[in-house]
Amino acid sequence: MVEVKERPKTRGEHAAANTIRKVGIIGAGQMGSGIAHVCALSGFDVLLNDVAADRISAGLATISGNLARQVSRQRITDEQRQAAIKRIGAAPTLGDLSDCDLVIEAATEKEDTKRASTARSARRSSATPSSAPAHPRSRSRGLPRRPTGRSASSASTS
Repeated sequence: MVEVKERPKTRGEHAAANTIRKVGIIGAGQMGSGIAHVCALSGFDVLLNDVAADRISAGLATISGNLARQVSRQRITDEQRQAAIKRIGAAPTLGDLSDCDLVIEAATEKEDTKRASTARSARRSSATPSSAPAHPRSRSRGLPRRPTGRSASSASTS
């Protein structure tokens, strides 16, 4: 069985300024529910948000099923599963995330939807896009295309 350790309660002198206790997650799909699952097992309180209540319910059901599978494979104990489930709650509105110490956006790969959700969330708390494009060029024109023909090493030797 893999041991799941609880996060430390304090982290030195500056613990009060840098402590994350509650994590908000925008998006209850595969990535968002996976992040919520890991955060809850690590001892963080988690609020899960999505555009519709049925998506939040589906995300919570997915997390519960995944935790049960971990118990059946003896990766975690049933007590750890129950504790993790108790740490996860639903946040039907973005306003419900206002008291979170960290907000992670894991909603969609549609950039205009992502920008709108992070803009609304940023007015209430800090939001961190989890999968935003790293380079401005990838947003405007797509990713650079792979060169065709000779490889870079053969081009430099000719």
